[in-house]
Amino acid sequence: MRNLSILFLQFAKVFVICCFVVTFLGCSSISIELVEVEKKWEESQSSIIVNNTLSLRSQQLLRSLFLKEELVQNPHGTIHLLHERFKRNSNPDLLFTLAEICYQRGQISGNNVPYYIWAMKYAYLYLFPKQDNTALFLAYDPHFRTACDIYNFSLYNCILLGQKPPAHEEKMELEVYGWQVKRRGFLIPDEDFSYFLLAQNFYAKGIRNQHRRYGLGVPIIIVRDKKTGEGMEKYYLKEAQGFPGTLFARMDMDVNSLDFHSARGIELELYDPKRFSYVKVKKRKVPLEADFTTAALYFSRRDDPIYRPIVGLFNVTEEEYRMGVVMFTPYEKGKIPVVLTHGLASSPSTWMEMFHDFESDPRLSSRYHFSLYGYPTGNSILYSASQMREALYEFVQTIDPKGTDPAIQNMVLVGHSMGGVLSRLMVQDSGENMWNTVIGIPLDNVPLDEKERKMVDDAFNFDPLPFVKRAIFIAAPHRGSDFSNWGIVKILEKFITLPQTVASFYTKFQDFVLSNFPLIEWDEDTLPTSLSSLSPSNKSMVEMLKHPIEVQYHSIIGNVEPGALKEGSDGVVPYTSSHLDGALSEYIVPEGHSCTSHPLTIEEVRRILLQHLEEVDQEKEEQQ
Repeated sequence: MRNLSILFLQFAKVFVICCFVVTFLGCSSISIELVEVEKKWEESQSSIIVNNTLSLRSQQLLRSLFLKEELVQNPHGTIHLLHERFKRNSNPDLLFTLAEICYQRGQISGNNVPYYIWAMKYAYLYLFPKQDNTALFLAYDPHFRTACDIYNFSLYNCILLGQKPPAHEEKMELEVYGWQVKRRGFLIPDEDFSYFLLAQNFYAKGIRNQHRRYGLGVPIIIVRDKKTGEGMEKYYLKEAQGFPGTLFARMDMDVNSLDFHSARGIELELYDPKRFSYVKVKKRKVPLEADFTTAALYFSRRDDPIYRPIVGLFNVTEEEYRMGVVMFTPYEKGKIPVVLTHGLASSPSTWMEMFHDFESDPRLSSRYHFSLYGYPTGNSILYSASQMREALYEFVQTIDPKGTDPAIQNMVLVGHSMGGVLSRLMVQDSGENMWNTVIGIPLDNVPLDEKERKMVDDAFNFDPLPFVKRAIFIAAPHRGSDFSNWGIVKILEKFITLPQTVASFYTKFQDFVLSNFPLIEWDEDTLPTSLSSLSPSNKSMVEMLKHPIEVQYHSIIGNVEPGALKEGSDGVVPYTSSHLDGALSEYIVPEGHSCTSHPLTIEEVRRILLQHLEEVDQEKEEQQ
C-alpha cells in the first residue's frame, strides 16, 4: 500500500511538471504544418489596399512595440509614437506601417482628407529614402508596390474629396488645397482643357485590349469641350474629346519637417503620359502610371455618337459636316502620318481597337501619327474619293504649311472595305480620258456651270497623291461584290439622299442625255451611289483596275470558307475581288468581312508599319 502511494505521488509530480511546461512555456503550440503554397502566398499579400487590413508585417511590428491595442484606442497617438521612433532609427518598415495606418484611418473615419495626405507623404518617404542604396533593396520588397498603391489611392482620394463644390461625375477642377499645378508636355493649349475626370471612375467596355502603364500618379481624362476653329483645331472631334493625363504629387520634405496639420510641401504636376513615360525624383527615374484606354474612349459616352453610319449612308447631307480627317492626338513634327479609312455603312469607330493598340505601342506611337478619315458612305465612290483627296491635301498643308517636314512625304493609307477602294484611288492616275471611257459622251458637249465642271473634273481627272508612299487594303472589294446587285440592296439604294449639288447635277445630266442622245442606251448607274458603285460591272471601277497603283501596297483578306482560296470569301467580298497582283504581301485572316479588330489583322498591319519604318530609315541613311 505504501509503494502504491509513492508511485501515485511520483506520477502526480510528473503531471504537474508537464502542466507547468504546457501552461507557461507553450512549447506544444509551436510547430509547422504542410500547407498549399498559394494559400501562404495569398496570406502574405494581405494589405490595406487589398482587403482594408494591415499587412502581416505591419501587425507584427505593432505587436513587437506593444502598440496593437493602443492603435485601436488611440490611433493618432500611435501614429505620433511611430513617427518619433522612425526619427530615431530610420527603419523603413515604420514608414510603411505609418502609411498603411493613415490610409486605413482615412477609410474608417469617413474619408478624412488629412489622413490621406499623411498616408501619401509617408508612402512617398518610404519610396524615396535619403540613401539610394536603401531604395535599391526596397525595390525588391513586395511592400514597395503596395506603397505605390497607397500613394496613388491617397492622391486619388485627395483630389476627389478636395473638389469645391463636392465632386460629382462631371467637370472636376485641379485647384485643391492651394497646391500649385504645373503642366508638362501637352501640345494642346491650356485654355482648351475644359475640365477633367478621374479615369479610375470608368470602366472601358467593348474593346479587347486595355492599355495601362504602372508606376506613380493618378490617371485622369482631360476633356476638351466642343469647339469650332480653324487650322489644327478643325481636325479634333466636333464633340467633347478626352486626352490622357497623369497627376503626380511631388513633395519637398523629410521626416523631420513633416507637418501633420497642413497640406503644404506638395506640388501637383500634370503630365502628358504619351510624351512623358517617367519623372525624376532624387535623381531616380520613376515610371508614371497611365491609363490610355479610358481617355481614348471618352467620346463613346455620348448618347449622340460622333458618327452615325446608317445616317451617313442614307442621308448624306446630314452627316457631311462631320466629314474629314479626325485627330485624337496633336500632330508632332517628324512623325509619319497614317490615315485609316472605314468602309460602307461604317464609321471611324471601326478602327478604335487597332488605333488604340498602335497608339499604346511605343515602337509605333513614337514614329507615327495616327488619324482617322470619316465620310458619309452614300455618295458614289468617285465623288467620295475626290472629297477624300481634297481633305488629305488640306490636312498636309495644315500640319506642314512650309513643306519642311520630310516625314509627311512617307504617309501610309489603311483602308477597310470601300475605304480600301477609296485609298487605292488616292494612289492611282485616272488617265486623260476617263470621263469619255466611262460615260461615252464628250465632256465638252455637256452644258455645265463652273461649279459642276469642277466637281466632274475632281472626280474623273486625278493624279496619285505625291505624299503617300504605302497603302494597306483590308477586305477591299476592288472588283466589286455581288451583294450590290441583290434585290433588297436595289430597293435600299432608292432611299439614299445625295447632296443637293450631286443630285441636281445628276438630274440635269440625265435630262441632257435623254434629250440629245436618244440612241445611247442610258445606264442609270452611270453616276451611281456607293451601293451601285460596288457592282462588279460598274464601269468606273472596271476602268480603274486597268491603272497601276503607284506606291507599295499590301492586301489583308478575310476568309470564312474552307477549301481552295480562289473560291474563298469573307462573307461579303470574295477573294477574287480582294486579291491584287503586285501586292508586296497578301495575308489571309480566318475572319469575316469586319476583320479590322481581329488580332491577326492588327499584327499584320503592325508588321507592315514596322517594315515601312525600316525602309524609310534606310533610305534616309543612303541619302545622307
